[in-house]
Amino acid sequence: MAVWAYACRPCRGERPEVIWYVAASDCEKLAADTTVVRVQVRDGWRCAIIDRARRVEVEGLLVRQVIDTDCRSCDDCQDN
Repeated sequence: MAVWAYACRPCRGERPEVIWYVAASDCEKLAADTTVVRVQVRDGWRCAIIDRARRVEVEGLLVRQVIDTDCRSCDDCQDN
């Protein structure tokens, strides 16, 4: 079953080709101006930048949990 999603890329420290997908319906619950989120990866939460400019249809890919955060809670974001 296909799901509408947004792509998220890690703030820093990951390989540049890393992309995590989060459900668009979950993102609708976040504030409209949210750009920094936490994405569940394995048993932890990783800081990421969400790309809301384009929804994509994903099928057969892992769609991860997402929660709101801000730059103050991410050391990598604070350095930017």
